[in-house]
Amino acid sequence: MTTETAKPELIRGRWRSIKLLAAMLALVVGAQLLLLARSRLMPPGLPDPVLLTSPEQLADPVAPSRAPPRYDLTIYVFSDYQCPSCRLLHKDLEKAVSDDGRVRLVYKDWVIFGDRSRRAARLAIAAQWQGRHAAMNDVLMRGTTGFDDTSLAAQAARSGTDWQRLLVDLDAHRGDIDASLERTDREARLLNIGGTPALVMGNRLFVGRLGADQIKQAIASARRGQIVPADNGPASDINRTGG
Repeated sequence: MTTETAKPELIRGRWRSIKLLAAMLALVVGAQLLLLARSRLMPPGLPDPVLLTSPEQLADPVAPSRAPPRYDLTIYVFSDYQCPSCRLLHKDLEKAVSDDGRVRLVYKDWVIFGDRSRRAARLAIAAQWQGRHAAMNDVLMRGTTGFDDTSLAAQAARSGTDWQRLLVDLDAHRGDIDASLERTDREARLLNIGGTPALVMGNRLFVGRLGADQIKQAIASARRGQIVPADNGPASDINRTGG
């Protein structure tokens, strides 16, 4: 083989090596992305929570809540109706709370997905004046996420919420509702949550979706450690003690 004929063969060999290396790199990256996606959809063990010194400051007179006659734990749920992980969490959380029977839920609508999420959150909060928030919240979390008024009216009907009255209540309480949404946004940023969903159980903050078993573990953990330190800092602050 002459030098002239060897050069093209050498170039082709190097090109094959480059393509093989690129294919292997793509395979590794694809595998990592698959593992990441799986870890988010199928969470492993309970993550370490962030401990809060003043979770009671999350109380809000307008934020909808649901509680049994007797409860010994409050969970604040930070979520957005268009957040895929929030929608997955919703099913497991509702079942865990129903099975437990001693948990109060407070719904903190943290709007991070834009105007349609804000419209859905406003209407869901307004539904409490009909006594229909729990039903409306459930339908919004399980239904479609188009969230234009046609879709929202249909979902209100499925939840047993009167659409025309809902619009009247939204208009009547718009100032209070928007102030509540602003408080939730401020609280989430002070807590440095970073995204939805997030759960505050007692004095424990869990960020990200928890699976069904993790929720049960988190509830048990929160009940064991609900004592809030005496020094809670300034009344206007929401404090973290570590993560």
